[in-house]
Amino acid sequence: MCGLVAILNYSSDGEQIVRMAESGIASISHRGPDFQSAERCSSRSAFAHARLSILDLSPEANMPFWDADMDLCIVFNGQIYNHEDLRNELRTHGINFRTRSDTEVIVEGFRVWGKSVVEKLNGMFAFIIFRKSTSEVFVARDRLGIKPLYYLKHGNTLYFGSEVKALAVASGQKLTLDRDAFDRYMAYQNFFGEQTLFKGVELFPSASFASFHEASPDLEPRRYWRAEFRPTEESDAEISHRLEEALNASMQRHTQADVQVNSFLSGGIDSCAIAKLGAEHRSDLATFTCGFDIDTDSATGAAFDERQRARLMARHVNSVHRETELTGQIFFDHMHEWARYAEEPRVGSSFPNFWVSRLGAAHGKVCLSGTGGDELFGGYPWRYRAAMRDDWDEFNQLYRTQWQRMLPAETLSRVMGWSSEKTAEIDAVFDDRLQDCRKRVHGQANVFGETCLLFELETFLAGLLLIEDKASMAHGLEVRVPFLDSQIVDLALQIPFASKVATEEYNKMHEGIYGVGGGRPMSFSSGKKILRQVLQPHVPDEIYNARKQGFSPPFELWCRNELKSYLIEDVFSPTAPLSDLLDINIAKQLLQQHLDGTENNRLFLWGTLATHLCVETYLT
Repeated sequence: MCGLVAILNYSSDGEQIVRMAESGIASISHRGPDFQSAERCSSRSAFAHARLSILDLSPEANMPFWDADMDLCIVFNGQIYNHEDLRNELRTHGINFRTRSDTEVIVEGFRVWGKSVVEKLNGMFAFIIFRKSTSEVFVARDRLGIKPLYYLKHGNTLYFGSEVKALAVASGQKLTLDRDAFDRYMAYQNFFGEQTLFKGVELFPSASFASFHEASPDLEPRRYWRAEFRPTEESDAEISHRLEEALNASMQRHTQADVQVNSFLSGGIDSCAIAKLGAEHRSDLATFTCGFDIDTDSATGAAFDERQRARLMARHVNSVHRETELTGQIFFDHMHEWARYAEEPRVGSSFPNFWVSRLGAAHGKVCLSGTGGDELFGGYPWRYRAAMRDDWDEFNQLYRTQWQRMLPAETLSRVMGWSSEKTAEIDAVFDDRLQDCRKRVHGQANVFGETCLLFELETFLAGLLLIEDKASMAHGLEVRVPFLDSQIVDLALQIPFASKVATEEYNKMHEGIYGVGGGRPMSFSSGKKILRQVLQPHVPDEIYNARKQGFSPPFELWCRNELKSYLIEDVFSPTAPLSDLLDINIAKQLLQQHLDGTENNRLFLWGTLATHLCVETYLT
């Protein structure tokens, strides 16, 4: 895993373009501390790369990487887990390899299979290939967007980078705020597409490629894969058997490396099972957990801190286990540092990921993560109650409301200064994306339920993957996500909704047995039904039967203590960066409600604080 920069069709001299690429890659050198280099691909284009050496540690595998004929040049960020299978297949085509790297497999695969090489890759990747003989450029990104790739066009020049800051530095362009993106984030904590917080900067779409001539850098990404739900008629027992085989194969692939492989470990069943299966392939696997400075014997503490269960699992795995504790003061002291790496807010708080990655990076280069299990297998049952409706419009409205968690809709519109027309415009973005997902649910299925899962796979999970990449690569740590192996994803898209969410528990939740209006159930065993069956043999009963928890800090408490003065004097001051974007008086009222304890406005406070920090870092 690494960082990359590409500058295409720059009209000035070749030496200047190399210096621009060098400055861009220097700004993200944390992504690849082992080696950095920049060079021209032609008189008008240059590539730069920062390498985190994981596979084939030799200098011959450094990038930018040229093929033996000095015709194809690549910069690549990621890991290809089936590279050995592809290497053997390419040898039957007469290809001789100079390295053991997966980078060379992509280059030679492109030579033999052309654009269709992306359909053969099982892994996480973002790469750019330049063919010198024809001045052709080829860009691609993995199916789920595990690895980021941003781009910016200025004049006739196209800039690519693994992070936004690399584009700004390489191009010399000042970043500006995209107000529409900010509004979407405040409404849903999500942008629902390739948009970023910065005007003119976009993410290259996941599951897509683009091919163009160097002199005509007009991007027209084309999809090579799209998530579609096609239910199998197999029994749950048959599905479980296939899923167990796929998970074991994925773990074997994801633990291949020429360096130490470790694992994050929360008390949840997903990360516990990943740690257990990882240890079966890597006997020296170490585990890392982040806890919070809060009384774990209290109800509040038990809702946030999972260290006790993580310790139990570490003993079960027999791993070398290390912990770090996150406090409100630590967050306050390091929040500006976090903003430099995060660049923009995405979904919820990512600071715990940032902090535990710091610990992981001190003891290795690779960590396994349980990310993706919830989104693929129905791990958020309280969010699916809308799927029990019979009417699409009713389902759409209720599901949209469940996503609007920042504040009540009317309150949010007032503090943001939105007209009814503006609110409808923002909601239409959500509705259109949801409708697109519905069109990709086929066969006799719970159409609304599977629509929820597709939507969250492409929106919520996409945000989680971005923050996990930024949080880990800030410290030069590669995070691997075995649940998102192509074989597992393809199988998950065949598993009926009823096999993922237990129907009886689900119906009780819909009827409101667990709370007014069908709120969060007391037991979360109704989610990930079939995945939990497969994982149960790998974890102790205490883990299997434990209540589900998210990896979220006690931010509501921090706001009333360590962050109180900063929120009052900086974030919600009349001269704050966001003062022109929201009604500061209403915002201060919402803050005061939270400080008084009459309302829990933590999501709104996080959204405004996170945006304030990023805007202050990059736009002022």
